[in-house]
Amino acid sequence: LHIGMLTGDVGERRALGQRDSTGEDKQTPGRMAVPFQCQALVAQIFSFTAFILMWVGMVRCNMIEFAGAEIGDTSGSQIKMQFGVWYYLGYFLTTPVGGTGNPVYVFEACRGYSDAIELDDYWKSARAFSALTFIFAFVVVISNTVTACTNRSNSPMDYNLTNRWEPPAYLLTCLFSGLTFLFFKSDACVNNPLVAAIRDSAISSAPVFDFPDTCSLGQGGKIMISSTVFWFVSALASAKAYKAEQAEKANVDTAGLDEPLVGP
Repeated sequence: LHIGMLTGDVGERRALGQRDSTGEDKQTPGRMAVPFQCQALVAQIFSFTAFILMWVGMVRCNMIEFAGAEIGDTSGSQIKMQFGVWYYLGYFLTTPVGGTGNPVYVFEACRGYSDAIELDDYWKSARAFSALTFIFAFVVVISNTVTACTNRSNSPMDYNLTNRWEPPAYLLTCLFSGLTFLFFKSDACVNNPLVAAIRDSAISSAPVFDFPDTCSLGQGGKIMISSTVFWFVSALASAKAYKAEQAEKANVDTAGLDEPLVGP
């Protein structure tokens, strides 16, 4: 997104340091600071990574899971019932080919919850924050892309690579993403009716599984945790990049003030 802006005029800008009264460049002691262009690029990479992880984590139906073993089965095999905020791993009971043997559960693809599933307040809150996370993330990424492409100036001294609103926007998205984990306090995790339907099946020939009372973190939940962390790091990186850009702009604006008004 910012390749042209990050690579162009870097040497020219870094050469425009402050000058003393003799017209010579002042040498700043200590190690060389990282250019704000690189810091902005790092913030962009983190934000796009967070967006992709958020998208993958949301569309999956395995934010939480219940792993249960069939009662009386000594082989140690388990089945996993997986659930997300919006979808769950669908299943059905079927009889083996030939009509012999006991029925088995077959898990297929993600499907939406039926209207028969009652959502408690935690579940509804998790859905609301999940939607807010997606909306804020989409708006932030698109706005950042648009401003990066349109805020270019003909003057190399007019820096507009970062924006003041980026750090709080990333931080707010991180907050909404974290609040999505209220899903772990909902009935989906502690009183799941679909898990109870298999555990307390009225079909005598159906296998009976021993599921835990509460859920565990699934792969989708781990991806969402990673996304939340990346949103937070994006906020820190963008704040640092904005501060560095404004500092460099101030140095360039004041560089001419140190030049002698009258030549020798």
